Amino acid sequence: MTPATGDPMSFKGFGEFYDAVKKQAAYMIENACHFWSVGQVVRGQEYPLPLQSALTNDCIKKGLDVMEGGMRYPKLFSNCDLVGHQNVANSLAAVKKVVYEDKAIIMAELIDALKANFEGKERIRAMLSAAPKYGNDDDYVDGFMKEIFKWTKEMANQHMSPWGHPWGVVRKGLTAHYYFGKGVGATPDGRKAYEPLADASLSPMRGTDVKGPTAVLNSAAKPDQVSCEATLLNQKFLKSLFASSDGIKKFLALIKTYFDRYGYQIQANIFNPEELMDAKKHPERYRDLVVRVAGYSAFFIELSPAVQDEIIARTTHSRWA
Repeated sequence: MTPATGDPMSFKGFGEFYDAVKKQAAYMIENACHFWSVGQVVRGQEYPLPLQSALTNDCIKKGLDVMEGGMRYPKLFSNCDLVGHQNVANSLAAVKKVVYEDKAIIMAELIDALKANFEGKERIRAMLSAAPKYGNDDDYVDGFMKEIFKWTKEMANQHMSPWGHPWGVVRKGLTAHYYFGKGVGATPDGRKAYEPLADASLSPMRGTDVKGPTAVLNSAAKPDQVSCEATLLNQKFLKSLFASSDGIKKFLALIKTYFDRYGYQIQANIFNPEELMDAKKHPERYRDLVVRVAGYSAFFIELSPAVQDEIIARTTHSRWA
Protein backbone atom coordinates (compact mmCIF):
# COMPACT_ATOMS: atom_id res chain seq x y z
CA MET A 1 0.00 0.00 0.00
CA THR A 2 3.01 2.28 0.39
CA PRO A 3 6.13 2.99 -1.69
CA ALA A 4 9.01 0.53 -1.71
CA THR A 5 11.74 1.95 0.52
CA GLY A 6 13.90 -1.15 0.87
CA ASP A 7 14.22 -3.98 3.35
CA PRO A 8 15.01 -2.50 6.80
CA MET A 9 17.27 -5.44 7.52
CA SER A 10 19.53 -4.34 4.65
CA PHE A 11 19.94 -0.73 5.81
CA LYS A 12 23.60 0.08 6.47
CA GLY A 13 22.95 2.80 9.03
CA PHE A 14 20.38 4.91 10.80
CA GLY A 15 20.45 7.50 8.01
CA GLU A 16 18.94 5.01 5.55
CA PHE A 17 16.31 4.01 8.09
CA TYR A 18 15.37 7.64 8.79
CA ASP A 19 15.13 8.43 5.06
CA ALA A 20 12.76 5.49 4.60
CA VAL A 21 10.56 6.71 7.46
CA LYS A 22 10.31 10.17 5.88
CA LYS A 23 9.45 8.72 2.46
CA GLN A 24 6.65 6.67 4.00
CA ALA A 25 5.38 9.74 5.86
CA ALA A 26 5.51 11.86 2.69
CA TYR A 27 3.39 9.30 0.87
CA MET A 28 0.77 9.18 3.62
CA ILE A 29 0.62 12.98 3.94
CA GLU A 30 0.19 13.32 0.18
CA ASN A 31 -2.72 10.88 0.28
CA ALA A 32 -4.26 12.69 3.26
CA CYS A 33 -4.09 16.03 1.45
CA HIS A 34 -5.76 14.54 -1.65
CA PHE A 35 -8.41 12.92 0.51
CA TRP A 36 -9.22 16.18 2.28
CA SER A 37 -9.21 18.11 -1.01
CA VAL A 38 -11.95 15.87 -2.36
CA GLY A 39 -13.79 16.17 0.94
CA GLN A 40 -13.68 19.95 0.87
CA VAL A 41 -15.12 20.13 -2.65
CA VAL A 42 -17.94 17.71 -1.80
CA ARG A 43 -18.74 19.48 1.48
CA GLY A 44 -18.95 22.82 -0.31
CA GLN A 45 -21.33 21.42 -2.91
CA GLU A 46 -23.50 19.19 -0.74
CA TYR A 47 -23.26 20.46 2.86
CA PRO A 48 -23.12 24.29 2.88
CA LEU A 49 -23.26 26.21 6.15
CA PRO A 50 -25.38 29.31 5.45
CA LEU A 51 -25.67 30.55 9.05
CA GLN A 52 -21.93 30.25 9.73
CA SER A 53 -21.22 31.86 6.35
CA ALA A 54 -23.47 34.82 7.18
CA LEU A 55 -21.48 35.39 10.38
CA THR A 56 -18.02 34.93 8.81
CA ASN A 57 -16.17 37.84 7.28
CA ASP A 58 -16.14 38.13 3.46
CA CYS A 59 -18.50 35.21 2.66
CA ILE A 60 -21.40 37.51 1.78
CA LYS A 61 -19.07 39.88 -0.08
CA LYS A 62 -17.71 37.01 -2.20
CA GLY A 63 -21.03 35.20 -2.49
CA LEU A 64 -19.38 31.98 -1.33
CA ASP A 65 -20.13 29.60 1.53
CA VAL A 66 -17.41 28.98 4.13
CA MET A 67 -17.17 25.47 2.74
CA GLU A 68 -16.40 26.94 -0.68
CA GLY A 69 -13.56 29.12 0.59
CA GLY A 70 -15.61 32.28 1.11
CA MET A 71 -14.04 33.22 4.43
CA ARG A 72 -11.32 35.87 4.65
CA TYR A 73 -8.64 33.35 5.55
CA PRO A 74 -9.54 30.11 3.70
CA LYS A 75 -6.07 28.79 4.36
CA LEU A 76 -7.17 28.09 7.94
CA PHE A 77 -9.49 25.39 6.55
CA SER A 78 -6.72 23.75 4.52
CA ASN A 79 -4.87 21.65 7.05
CA CYS A 80 -3.80 18.03 7.24
CA ASP A 81 -4.45 16.44 10.66
CA LEU A 82 -1.44 14.65 12.15
CA VAL A 83 -1.26 12.61 15.36
CA GLY A 84 1.42 10.76 17.30
CA HIS A 85 4.52 12.88 16.69
CA GLN A 86 5.79 11.97 20.16
CA ASN A 87 5.64 8.23 19.46
CA VAL A 88 7.49 8.74 16.18
CA ALA A 89 10.22 10.77 17.89
CA ASN A 90 10.55 8.23 20.71
CA SER A 91 10.63 5.36 18.21
CA LEU A 92 13.31 7.00 16.07
CA ALA A 93 15.43 7.62 19.16
CA ALA A 94 14.97 4.01 20.31
CA VAL A 95 15.92 2.53 16.93
CA LYS A 96 18.94 4.81 16.62
CA LYS A 97 20.24 4.00 20.10
CA VAL A 98 19.33 0.34 20.62
CA VAL A 99 19.83 -0.99 17.07
CA TYR A 100 22.41 1.25 15.44
CA GLU A 101 24.52 2.74 18.23
CA ASP A 102 24.49 0.23 21.07
CA LYS A 103 23.91 -2.70 18.68
CA ALA A 104 22.06 -4.40 21.53
CA ILE A 105 19.71 -6.05 19.01
CA ILE A 106 19.59 -6.35 15.23
CA MET A 107 16.79 -5.05 13.03
CA ALA A 108 15.37 -8.55 12.51
CA GLU A 109 14.90 -8.93 16.27
CA LEU A 110 13.15 -5.57 16.47
CA ILE A 111 10.77 -6.49 13.65
CA ASP A 112 10.00 -9.87 15.23
CA ALA A 113 9.30 -8.20 18.58
CA LEU A 114 6.91 -5.69 16.98
CA LYS A 115 5.09 -8.42 15.07
CA ALA A 116 4.72 -10.41 18.30
CA ASN A 117 3.46 -7.29 20.14
CA PHE A 118 6.39 -7.91 22.51
CA GLU A 119 4.88 -11.20 23.73
CA GLY A 120 7.88 -13.20 24.96
CA LYS A 121 10.11 -10.26 24.02
CA GLU A 122 10.12 -8.44 27.35
CA ARG A 123 13.90 -7.97 27.31
CA ILE A 124 13.74 -6.16 23.97
CA ARG A 125 10.79 -4.06 25.08
CA ALA A 126 12.65 -3.06 28.25
CA MET A 127 15.63 -1.84 26.20
CA LEU A 128 13.40 0.15 23.86
CA SER A 129 11.46 1.64 26.77
CA ALA A 130 14.72 2.69 28.45
CA ALA A 131 15.89 4.65 25.39
CA PRO A 132 15.67 8.48 25.59
CA LYS A 133 12.10 9.78 25.62
CA TYR A 134 10.64 13.13 24.60
CA GLY A 135 9.60 15.33 27.54
CA ASN A 136 12.80 15.18 29.58
CA ASP A 137 14.70 18.08 27.98
CA ASP A 138 16.99 15.66 26.15
CA ASP A 139 18.11 16.89 22.73
CA TYR A 140 18.83 13.32 21.63
CA VAL A 141 15.10 12.70 21.22
CA ASP A 142 13.75 16.26 21.30
CA GLY A 143 15.76 16.90 18.15
CA PHE A 144 13.64 14.33 16.34
CA MET A 145 10.48 16.01 17.59
CA LYS A 146 11.72 19.35 16.27
CA GLU A 147 12.60 17.83 12.90
CA ILE A 148 9.27 16.00 12.61
CA PHE A 149 7.40 19.28 13.03
CA LYS A 150 9.60 20.80 10.31
CA TRP A 151 9.48 18.07 7.67
CA THR A 152 5.81 17.18 8.08
CA LYS A 153 4.94 20.84 7.47
CA GLU A 154 7.21 20.93 4.41
CA MET A 155 5.59 17.77 3.06
CA ALA A 156 2.07 19.18 3.47
CA ASN A 157 3.05 22.52 1.93
CA GLN A 158 3.94 20.75 -1.33
CA HIS A 159 0.24 20.09 -2.02
CA MET A 160 -2.44 22.62 -2.91
CA SER A 161 -5.94 22.88 -1.51
CA PRO A 162 -8.98 23.32 -3.80
CA TRP A 163 -8.81 27.03 -2.95
CA GLY A 164 -5.25 27.45 -4.21
CA HIS A 165 -3.40 27.48 -0.89
CA PRO A 166 -0.62 25.13 0.22
CA TRP A 167 -1.86 22.61 2.74
CA GLY A 168 -0.85 23.32 6.31
CA VAL A 169 -0.78 21.09 9.37
CA VAL A 170 -3.01 20.69 12.42
CA ARG A 171 -1.32 18.87 15.31
CA LYS A 172 -4.46 17.02 16.32
CA GLY A 173 -5.74 16.94 19.91
CA LEU A 174 -9.11 15.97 21.39
CA THR A 175 -9.30 12.15 21.67
CA ALA A 176 -7.59 11.49 18.34
CA HIS A 177 -4.70 9.76 20.14
CA TYR A 178 -7.16 7.18 21.45
CA TYR A 179 -8.97 6.18 18.26
CA PHE A 180 -5.93 6.51 16.00
CA GLY A 181 -4.05 4.30 18.43
CA LYS A 182 -6.66 1.63 17.75
CA GLY A 183 -5.25 1.36 14.23
CA VAL A 184 -1.53 1.39 15.04
CA GLY A 185 0.46 -1.73 15.83
CA ALA A 186 3.31 -2.03 18.31
CA THR A 187 5.89 0.75 18.00
CA PRO A 188 9.65 0.79 18.68
CA ASP A 189 9.23 3.10 21.67
CA GLY A 190 7.86 0.14 23.64
CA ARG A 191 4.18 0.95 23.15
CA LYS A 192 2.01 -2.13 22.62
CA ALA A 193 -0.32 -2.57 19.66
CA TYR A 194 -3.63 -0.68 19.57
CA GLU A 195 -2.97 1.22 22.80
CA PRO A 196 -3.58 5.01 22.75
CA LEU A 197 -0.82 7.12 21.27
CA ALA A 198 0.64 10.03 23.24
CA ASP A 199 -2.14 12.52 23.94
CA ALA A 200 -2.50 15.96 22.34
CA SER A 201 0.43 16.94 20.11
CA LEU A 202 3.16 17.90 22.57
CA SER A 203 2.35 15.87 25.69
CA PRO A 204 4.96 13.22 26.51
CA MET A 205 3.92 9.59 26.19
CA ARG A 206 2.26 8.44 29.41
CA GLY A 207 4.73 7.85 32.21
CA THR A 208 7.85 8.66 30.17
CA ASP A 209 8.43 12.21 31.43
CA VAL A 210 10.37 11.69 34.63
CA LYS A 211 12.25 14.96 35.15
CA GLY A 212 9.43 17.27 36.16
CA PRO A 213 7.20 19.82 34.43
CA THR A 214 10.01 22.27 33.67
CA ALA A 215 11.78 19.64 31.58
CA VAL A 216 8.51 18.89 29.77
CA LEU A 217 8.03 22.55 28.86
CA ASN A 218 11.64 22.83 27.74
CA SER A 219 11.09 19.89 25.40
CA ALA A 220 7.76 21.22 24.13
CA ALA A 221 9.21 24.65 23.36
CA LYS A 222 11.79 23.26 20.92
CA PRO A 223 9.55 22.46 17.90
CA ASP A 224 8.21 25.36 15.82
CA GLN A 225 4.63 25.81 17.02
CA VAL A 226 4.00 29.12 15.24
CA SER A 227 3.78 27.64 11.73
CA CYS A 228 0.98 25.16 12.48
CA GLU A 229 -2.33 24.90 14.31
CA ALA A 230 -3.48 23.26 17.54
CA THR A 231 -0.15 22.47 19.18
CA LEU A 232 -1.52 21.32 22.50
CA LEU A 233 0.27 20.30 25.70
CA ASN A 234 -1.48 18.61 28.63
CA GLN A 235 -0.07 18.51 32.16
CA LYS A 236 -1.18 16.87 35.43
CA PHE A 237 -0.32 18.21 38.89
CA LEU A 238 -0.91 17.14 42.47
CA LYS A 239 -3.34 19.36 44.39
CA SER A 240 -0.77 19.88 47.12
CA LEU A 241 1.36 22.01 44.81
CA PHE A 242 -1.38 24.65 44.83
CA ALA A 243 -1.91 24.72 48.60
CA SER A 244 -0.04 28.01 48.96
CA SER A 245 0.20 31.29 47.05
CA ASP A 246 3.85 30.46 46.39
CA GLY A 247 2.81 27.34 44.51
CA ILE A 248 0.31 29.27 42.41
CA LYS A 249 2.97 31.87 41.57
CA LYS A 250 5.33 29.13 40.42
CA PHE A 251 2.59 27.67 38.22
CA LEU A 252 1.94 31.08 36.64
CA ALA A 253 5.67 31.59 36.09
CA LEU A 254 5.88 28.19 34.43
CA ILE A 255 3.07 29.02 32.00
CA LYS A 256 4.36 32.53 31.27
CA THR A 257 7.82 31.21 30.46
CA TYR A 258 6.31 28.64 28.09
CA PHE A 259 4.34 31.34 26.24
CA ASP A 260 7.40 33.60 26.14
CA ARG A 261 9.10 30.77 24.24
CA TYR A 262 6.24 30.69 21.71
CA GLY A 263 4.26 27.89 23.29
CA TYR A 264 0.76 27.81 21.80
CA GLN A 265 -1.56 26.11 24.28
CA ILE A 266 -1.18 24.41 27.65
CA GLN A 267 -3.79 23.04 30.00
CA ALA A 268 -3.62 21.34 33.35
CA ASN A 269 -5.50 18.76 35.39
CA ILE A 270 -5.05 19.29 39.13
CA PHE A 271 -5.98 16.08 40.93
CA ASN A 272 -4.61 13.43 43.17
CA PRO A 273 -4.46 10.16 41.19
CA GLU A 274 -6.46 8.40 43.90
CA GLU A 275 -9.43 10.68 43.18
CA LEU A 276 -9.60 9.61 39.54
CA MET A 277 -9.23 5.93 40.37
CA ASP A 278 -11.97 6.18 42.99
CA ALA A 279 -14.20 8.06 40.52
CA LYS A 280 -13.85 5.19 38.08
CA LYS A 281 -14.90 2.69 40.77
CA HIS A 282 -17.65 4.84 42.29
CA PRO A 283 -18.98 7.16 39.56
CA GLU A 284 -22.08 8.01 41.61
CA ARG A 285 -19.87 9.96 44.03
CA TYR A 286 -18.23 12.09 41.34
CA ARG A 287 -21.01 13.32 39.07
CA ASP A 288 -19.54 16.84 38.99
CA LEU A 289 -15.89 15.87 38.44
CA VAL A 290 -14.68 17.67 35.30
CA VAL A 291 -11.33 16.90 33.65
CA ARG A 292 -9.41 18.29 30.71
CA VAL A 293 -9.08 15.55 28.11
CA ALA A 294 -7.09 17.08 25.25
CA GLY A 295 -8.41 20.39 24.05
CA TYR A 296 -11.76 20.14 25.78
CA SER A 297 -13.32 19.44 29.17
CA ALA A 298 -15.64 16.56 30.03
CA PHE A 299 -17.31 14.93 32.99
CA PHE A 300 -14.89 12.18 34.00
CA ILE A 301 -17.57 9.57 34.67
CA GLU A 302 -18.99 10.02 31.15
CA LEU A 303 -15.71 9.15 29.43
CA SER A 304 -15.12 5.62 28.17
CA PRO A 305 -13.10 3.41 30.55
CA ALA A 306 -10.19 3.35 28.09
CA VAL A 307 -9.99 7.16 27.98
CA GLN A 308 -10.33 7.28 31.79
CA ASP A 309 -7.41 4.87 32.11
CA GLU A 310 -5.32 6.92 29.69
CA ILE A 311 -5.87 10.09 31.73
CA ILE A 312 -5.07 8.26 34.98
CA ALA A 313 -1.84 6.91 33.45
CA ARG A 314 -0.50 10.35 32.52
CA THR A 315 2.41 11.50 34.64
CA THR A 316 1.32 13.42 37.74
CA HIS A 317 3.90 16.05 38.65
CA SER A 318 4.61 16.40 42.36
CA ARG A 319 7.24 19.17 42.12
CA TRP A 320 7.87 22.30 40.07
CA ALA A 321 11.51 21.84 39.05
